[in-house]
Amino acid sequence: IYTDLKPNNPSLSKTTVYNSLETLEKHGIIQSITISGSELHYDIKRKMHHHFYCKKCGRIFDIDLSCPNIEKMSSYGHKVEEVHGYIKGICKDCLKKEGAEDGSKSVT
Repeated sequence: IYTDLKPNNPSLSKTTVYNSLETLEKHGIIQSITISGSELHYDIKRKMHHHFYCKKCGRIFDIDLSCPNIEKMSSYGHKVEEVHGYIKGICKDCLKKEGAEDGSKSVT
């Protein structure tokens, strides 16, 4: 975020960005997620969803997966407030690049 905003906002500091993110998270607008190592990412808080992390390019994609067992938790007397899940693999763009580099058929 800082790197993208800095060219058009020369007076912007990293501290301002971190403080803004912290405030947004505190108010439940965004949530922090850690998928690979200690690198922190932020995601808009929306309906329950999971993430796909590409091990080649490092991009993170939102994915919707149904979790029927989560919905059953209330029958056990529990209240689920958050669910965090992610899948690691290689995204379709990286697979296409790999196919182009080794002469394989492209992935659709």
